[in-house]
Amino acid sequence: MLVRTPSVHCGARTPFFDLTVYNDWPQFEDYVKGVAHDNPSFVQLKTIGRSREGRPLLGVRIGKPAPAGKRKIAVWLDGGNHAREWPAFHVAVYFIEKLVNGYLVDDKITKYVNTLDIYVFPVLNPDGFVYSRTSTRATRGSHSK
Repeated sequence: MLVRTPSVHCGARTPFFDLTVYNDWPQFEDYVKGVAHDNPSFVQLKTIGRSREGRPLLGVRIGKPAPAGKRKIAVWLDGGNHAREWPAFHVAVYFIEKLVNGYLVDDKITKYVNTLDIYVFPVLNPDGFVYSRTSTRATRGSHSK
């Protein structure tokens, strides 16, 4: 379970996520859900499907709603396409942290959030990620028998 100790800046906040260690799937899932829950005015939880093993493909849309009749440019950032590239998952969370905690604090970030829809999906291969974190076979090199 993820500790719910939020960072708070001008009303925007993110749940605590330790970027100094490699986290497991439940921590990413809780974090993404928490960010959306804590910032409903400009962060929406998005599910784009399910993995083969039934895990949700979760991400967030960060952006203020577009004015009526207007469309916004979308930006896509994902991590975790390859199960053993653990830093990529954390880089995606780092972007979420910067965008959410920088909103209404940093002029450039505020402009991005107001004018763009930024989609961030930290883990697009949750089954492979879980396997790479739990299987001893997954951590042996490809040359092992």
